[in-house]
Amino acid sequence: MRYVTVQSSNGGTMTDVHPYLEWLGEHAHELPPGARAFALDPEHYDFSHTWSPRSASLDQMSMRFTDDGVEVILVLAAWGGAPPEFVLRYHGVSHVEADGDHGGRPHSGLLVDELLPHPDGVRHELEFTGGTITVVARDLTAGWRRNAGPESPRDPHDEANELEDHTD
Repeated sequence: MRYVTVQSSNGGTMTDVHPYLEWLGEHAHELPPGARAFALDPEHYDFSHTWSPRSASLDQMSMRFTDDGVEVILVLAAWGGAPPEFVLRYHGVSHVEADGDHGGRPHSGLLVDELLPHPDGVRHELEFTGGTITVVARDLTAGWRRNAGPESPRDPHDEANELEDHTD
């Protein structure tokens, strides 16, 4: 993390996103459109908000080859009364790195993430309780599957949302 501070101690973990939010206020225009929308979403860094992806646990990471290049999909499983899954889809991936022990710790919860411009598009670093995942991609989409709040970002590939949209 370049701007976000994460400090762990015996009493837990403290995160400070304020320096990043200040940077984002001046530099968001440097991010690709999908990354910019995700970074600027008011729920993203409001950790008290029901629809913030913070504390969702790493559930699945997959990679597939498409006509448009490599796509990486991260699925985060939410806690409590929040919707079940938050999906990050990275398009035109040029680099993926995972360190730590995500597999050995059930419910490796998301502490914080940071999106920064990169010559290939965007560099997205996600810090979990069990380690870090960094993805460099041309761009990304991010959103909840199924019953998100009316203003919350939604996964554009969620079949349940597509069905809702066609029934109105």
